[in-house]
Amino acid sequence: MEINKKLEKFIIYAIEIIFILILSFLTVESIFKTCTMDIKEVTSYLNDNPIIHIITISATICIFMLINKKKIKIDKKILWILIEIWVLISVIWIYVCDLYPRADQKYIYEIASQMRQGNFKGFNLGKYAYSNPHQYGLILYEFIFGFIFGSRNYLGLQLINVVALLVAFFCIYKITRKMFENKQTSVGTIIGLLLFVPIWSYITFIYGNIIGFSLSMIAMLFAINYIETGKIRFICISSICVGLAAILKSNYLIMLIAIVCILILDMISRKKLKNIISILILLIAYVSLQTITTFTVETISGKEKQDGIPMLAYVEMGLQEGRRAPGWYNGYNRNIYKKNQYNSEKAKDDIKEDLSKTITKLKDNPNYTVEFFYKKIVSQWNNPTFQCFWINNSRITGTGKEKPAIVKSINGYGKVNKVIFECMNITQSIILFGATIFMLTNFKKNNIKQLIFAVMFIGGFLFHLIWEAKCQYTITYFVLLIPYSIRGYIQLSDTINKKIKMKN
Repeated sequence: MEINKKLEKFIIYAIEIIFILILSFLTVESIFKTCTMDIKEVTSYLNDNPIIHIITISATICIFMLINKKKIKIDKKILWILIEIWVLISVIWIYVCDLYPRADQKYIYEIASQMRQGNFKGFNLGKYAYSNPHQYGLILYEFIFGFIFGSRNYLGLQLINVVALLVAFFCIYKITRKMFENKQTSVGTIIGLLLFVPIWSYITFIYGNIIGFSLSMIAMLFAINYIETGKIRFICISSICVGLAAILKSNYLIMLIAIVCILILDMISRKKLKNIISILILLIAYVSLQTITTFTVETISGKEKQDGIPMLAYVEMGLQEGRRAPGWYNGYNRNIYKKNQYNSEKAKDDIKEDLSKTITKLKDNPNYTVEFFYKKIVSQWNNPTFQCFWINNSRITGTGKEKPAIVKSINGYGKVNKVIFECMNITQSIILFGATIFMLTNFKKNNIKQLIFAVMFIGGFLFHLIWEAKCQYTITYFVLLIPYSIRGYIQLSDTINKKIKMKN
């Protein structure tokens, strides 16, 4: 066997094993335990009812068995009707909620609004744009689109999220079709995505999450097209999209790295040295777009870009305790920057010192370290709402009026909310179990293409193991499990049906 083939198999097995370990852990946690979040973003760790989860998973398997046995197919017209209903509900929800941005969303939105009026105070010493230059991409995006939507343009930005999420779903559908070459799986994936309420709830959240996710999925689709055809124009489109995604939301650098990893795997597999050029195109595009963004914002504001809060502060904060949960936001990044009179170099020195102490503490206290990372992981990945209620319930309306009763009922902590939470809780276990089954039954059978979403998921999981924790970051990776889950249930139900048929 060639060295390249051996290396390829080793890497694929490594990805599969890591992915299976993560999925197995999350599945068991989801069945036996769950996490909730209150209005103050504080996580509670609760025991769950495994019997209910096992029953619903069994029921899901039975439903897929029936679909397979009866050969039930979803007509295109029905699919389009479902999409149209989803869009209609989304638009109505945006206008009924009328949610004004808060916290970082608010700062970015208001800085962009002030820029259109010639006011650049947000870039002054210690202000948000001064301290957070990594948000320049989002500031510029909202600055541009503000001219289009006019007053109360936060609603327009939320409407863009609806379109962006649909585009992301379509790209996942197309990628899934290429991964499994099975129409039933890709159609099931679209339905699963439309019914996954937590990601849908993020349409009111204008913080780059949805638009960045959409651009990342477009980038991955075109990267696959490049791998299949070798046409450079596809990797150029991919480079621009993933570069924009990372500029709008720096977390999506993970997606850029994932595409690079896939190209390296493809290069190893097929000795395709041309992929080196493609990787260079990806990196050049990202750096170029960063430079253009910085230059544009500096030109408009007349303010020179600062180094801002050192990114290392987010790592240190991600390894600290906090009132919300271990590794969650506790103000460390802003406090250390302010303490050093907004001097990045001085702040960096203090952060390195703090980080050294934190690492020593973790190294010298293994029991504490295990508990810390356990709580940090489950607070991000075993909260079935992925803070979708919190991101809506923690905000006021744009008019200042009281929220409509239906909005309170869904996002609040009453009976309706509890019912929706339980549905999300069960859904999470169903998705995780299906994905785990797929990976276990297809171990050593997957090719590079079928592990695309796995690479992305693992990247997101490992990154947020040390970075600042938030469910709003992990949700876009969790969504990538839906295609694996659908495929897992289809294969499992097909296997069971065949065994029953053979016995009869």
